[in-house]
Amino acid sequence: MPDLDPDPALVGQHFRGGHGLERIQTLEYLRAFLIGRVGWAAINGLPVISGAFGLLRREAVTEVGGLDDRRPGTPADPVVAGPGKLLHKYRGMVGNPRYGVRGLLTLPYFLLFEYLSPIIGFLGLSLMLVAAVIGMTQWSLFWLLVAVSVGLGFISSALAILMEESSFHRFS
Repeated sequence: MPDLDPDPALVGQHFRGGHGLERIQTLEYLRAFLIGRVGWAAINGLPVISGAFGLLRREAVTEVGGLDDRRPGTPADPVVAGPGKLLHKYRGMVGNPRYGVRGLLTLPYFLLFEYLSPIIGFLGLSLMLVAAVIGMTQWSLFWLLVAVSVGLGFISSALAILMEESSFHRFS
């Protein structure tokens, strides 16, 4: 367990919804925070502030350039900007050893697996579908790809729920 700062620059609150799309969003939060963010925290590589209700020390955020005066009422870029805007704005950090874990691991990971992953996945699935339609691959291979994609998503979701339940007992 890392040492906690007695005077933190930020704190956050997480809440969960209860119906329809809110439940899907809750599951996505569980996957992102319990599986992804716990790992990033362990290596001091967290990319964003958790939760929509973060409290920040203004001087600490200003010192690192997190405030954007063009958007009053929005405390820091990681809260309001999408990954594409952030990756573009901080593109000089991606792969740069000067920024330690965030430059060498966190930002390249987010570029490849968070930002580009949906595009790569869609293109891969589309190409496999076209290949199956024109006979360049077997339909069984296409369906195997679909099953593995869905299965990995299911496993990730099940692990997130298991971690949440074993830690906080909220699904009992």
